Amino acid sequence: IHQGHTTPELTPRDRLAGLIEALQLTQTELSQASQVPRTTINEILAGRRGISKANALRLANYFGVRTEEFIAE
Repeated sequence: IHQGHTTPELTPRDRLAGLIEALQLTQTELSQASQVPRTTINEILAGRRGISKANALRLANYFGVRTEEFIAE
């Protein structure tokens, strides 16, 4: 345990970007596999749009993670 050091919470956008990078996906590949429009993915990653609950569910199902990973608190 590191005293006085806190790990900053990743935002849903950061989590999505990290998963895309880790799996070396293109936005088009993710769009086709997750059924989230590519323009929506692009806007999320650019910080111009949040992740809706419906898209959070689609992304979570694709990546095999909890829906909450993509929902801002």
